[in-house]
Amino acid sequence: CETMTEIVSAEAWSNKDNAAFYENIDIESFEHMASIVGLSEALDVKSIGSYVQGASSILEIGSGYGRVVKMVAELNPAAAITCIERNIFYSNYLKTKYPFAHILNEDVFEMALTDQFDLILMMWSTICEFSKKEQPRVFNVAQRLLSENGFLIVDFSRCGELHPHIVVHEKNYIVKTTFGQDYAYIPGDDEFITFGKNEGLHFLKKKEFSLMPNLSRNLFIFQK
Repeated sequence: CETMTEIVSAEAWSNKDNAAFYENIDIESFEHMASIVGLSEALDVKSIGSYVQGASSILEIGSGYGRVVKMVAELNPAAAITCIERNIFYSNYLKTKYPFAHILNEDVFEMALTDQFDLILMMWSTICEFSKKEQPRVFNVAQRLLSENGFLIVDFSRCGELHPHIVVHEKNYIVKTTFGQDYAYIPGDDEFITFGKNEGLHFLKKKEFSLMPNLSRNLFIFQK
């Protein structure tokens, strides 16, 4: 699909403004976008295989069409997997395709979930689809749901998610597509680490790797 970027004010949007994009995008296009940015084979999840294999309970926030849950189940078939997906279509799709997982059709800020998890994942720049004000709140939710000594792993990219040739230097932007607008906020490393530390999480390390030219990914690993 054709994309372009437009910079917006940090106060002008929230995560709910991205709902229309996910209501309009079909599974085939979603999978194609994963392929464009080099994630169709879940290499990001494979790169943290030791964390996945060491966890007995795993929560993914923003599961989409199930790219991550599929690989998590392959790496650790014994793990209890819970997925949070706000979009009703994709939530129902996940329930059908991955019946072994506990699928919650909930908003991360409004859900009543109280379970504790050894590992919480937010992959494919899901965190960036929350505004600057919302990202610390996501860390607050994660801290509350992590078991003692549990791990939070958050992934984000430094450039436009829907096309590898769009490089965004500003922290706020919109990717405009035929499916709608996708708003994002990309924090600086120190800012992002501070979000976690302010919620009592210990920053362990940043893992950076490239999937293709002009597109690097960053995995930030925190522990409670």
